[in-house]
Amino acid sequence: ILEETKMIIPVGLWVAEEALRVCKKWQEQLPGFRMSVNVSYEQIKDAAFQEFIAEVISRSGMDPATVTLELTESTIVSDWNFLNQQFDAFRKQGINIAMDDFGTGYSSLAYLKNLSCDTVKIDRAFVKEILDNEFDRRLVDYTVRLCHSVDIEACIEGVEREDEYEFLVKECKADVIQ
Repeated sequence: ILEETKMIIPVGLWVAEEALRVCKKWQEQLPGFRMSVNVSYEQIKDAAFQEFIAEVISRSGMDPATVTLELTESTIVSDWNFLNQQFDAFRKQGINIAMDDFGTGYSSLAYLKNLSCDTVKIDRAFVKEILDNEFDRRLVDYTVRLCHSVDIEACIEGVEREDEYEFLVKECKADVIQ
């Protein structure tokens, strides 16, 4: 509803500012603490969003390398060139870019092919039964390999058990577990 009504723009600005404020505060206790902020395509299309993020980071004195913007996959991207230009501008600021919930909804192989990102976050849907389902094991393993082959970090979302963690790190060589 927020995206459909374009209310995602003001709400997203508030969420981003609060997330970065909290991140900076936590970094005082945990140096190097990183914060990921979900952003929608609608926010990226907003001309003021990039400047706003830069201003919040600058005002807080944060290291931009501790910030990751995660593109949510709730809509179809209509202009890959524009999106990648925006992401490149964020990268020039030192901010990382991630593709959230890979493998579900709209975030498909087309996103992987067309989206210039630093990290792909493989959705929990493929982890829930990974130890009992050969298809899920192979799918996650091959997706991680594909990401690595094009210099993209692979993050696995929704890991809840130690045996899942062990398998994903040792067998699949996932870079990050969430």
